[in-house]
Amino acid sequence: MAREGDVVLIYYQGKPSAYARIESIEFDVKPGWFQVILMIFAVPSREIIWILRENYINGEEFTVDNIPIRLELVPLKNKHGQNAINAVSKEKKSNETTIDKPAKILAFRKPEQQKE
Repeated sequence: MAREGDVVLIYYQGKPSAYARIESIEFDVKPGWFQVILMIFAVPSREIIWILRENYINGEEFTVDNIPIRLELVPLKNKHGQNAINAVSKEKKSNETTIDKPAKILAFRKPEQQKE
């Protein structure tokens, strides 16, 4: 099943129309259904909530107002062309025996000049 943080391509009437990230998947009050919050990658970005069954989250076509819609998981690749999920799990396994180094903090703005 697709998970929170996954990127999906939304097909609208059989054509790819937008990318979105799954922000959350929560159980709905109706058994077998989930409330899925999607962040649509657009300008401006926006969140939508769809109530879907698991098979719809996993790519089976469904309809909204008789319009066919489908979600397709986008396999993320790293700079080496590897599937990012597999690469992260391999990297995690190789780093299990090493000691973590402290994180480096990077400033995104110039430090303010000190006033005298």
